[in-house]
Amino acid sequence: MIKNLQIKNFKGISELNINNLSRVNLIGGSNNVGKTSLLEALFLFHDRVNPHMFLRLHGFRGVQSVELTPESMWAPMFSTFDMKSDIEISIDTDNNESNKLIFRINNKYLKHEVIRHQPTFGQPQQIKTNIEPIPSISLDIIYSSNKKKQVAHLLIESGSIGMHIDSIELKPTEAVFMAATSRNNAQEDAIRFGKIDLIGK
Repeated sequence: MIKNLQIKNFKGISELNINNLSRVNLIGGSNNVGKTSLLEALFLFHDRVNPHMFLRLHGFRGVQSVELTPESMWAPMFSTFDMKSDIEISIDTDNNESNKLIFRINNKYLKHEVIRHQPTFGQPQQIKTNIEPIPSISLDIIYSSNKKKQVAHLLIESGSIGMHIDSIELKPTEAVFMAATSRNNAQEDAIRFGKIDLIGK
């Protein structure tokens, strides 16, 4: 269970620290203060090896389409659209595990380009050995916990989204994110949560 949460440079949140979270937490506030952004940060934390993570966030917000460029796809996730400052999401759990997720623009990510050709019948595809790595822009996703570290590189290229993962040893934690499409009465929700809390559920 999450006990402490810290978010930096994500959307409208320059820095947010929430400590002593419980099993059920009620988040309230006026429109456009970052309630949904807080939940989206948690969603990204758990969806970190899904190449479509940002597409899903745009979809949750009702965006029908988005240009396949770093400025359109990634910049809105950074506070004040400043992709030079890392996004950081840190979570401490009740079993004393510290986890940190960093989103960082990398303008010099090197990948090897496969030379595609039609192989002759029965021959495997090949790659030339004298090919120089091609620098690409990637969104590096750096996850670390007490015991492990994982780095993934999110790429926009050739009209598609891809992800290269340096290591995939980590077992993902299950999480469910439900974006509400209708408005609820905040006072009724508070009363319902209060009744649940009073009976210890």
